Amino acid sequence: MAFYILGDDKKNHSIFSKLLQADEQGQELFPFTTGKTKYDFINVDELVEQISKAVTQTDVTGIINCCSGNPMTLAERVENFIKDHKLKIRLNYGVFPDRPYDSPIIFGDDKKDKTNYVVEIRFLMTKIRILSVMVLFLIVCTLRILELVYILQ
Repeated sequence: MAFYILGDDKKNHSIFSKLLQADEQGQELFPFTTGKTKYDFINVDELVEQISKAVTQTDVTGIINCCSGNPMTLAERVENFIKDHKLKIRLNYGVFPDRPYDSPIIFGDDKKDKTNYVVEIRFLMTKIRILSVMVLFLIVCTLRILELVYILQ
């Protein structure tokens, strides 16, 4: 299960980075969905702490979720972000339809053995696969550049 990771808002290509960019460009309205879908938002610093605790503990076995355990609507979180960052932009609700394949609510259970250790193995494996593809891409690009340099000599 993928939870919504927050932080590094200018560089993460999320709705939050897009909001910052649109506000900086003077855009008054931001096209939005209904915002009713609920997600488990977690700050990257909290996520790192939870992963650290999860991998160093020995009491809990099996899947441990990395999460806040508190579902929040996307609209509520985005409105809070706009307020917290003192942005002038406003959401234009309903411009985009909600995605039909999204679950209406996605959140983790942080109550395993009453601990707050949290890691979703499938989530980490997805990230590892993505990183592997990125590394492979960089290797291919590097080889291509070296090939071009060799040809130009």
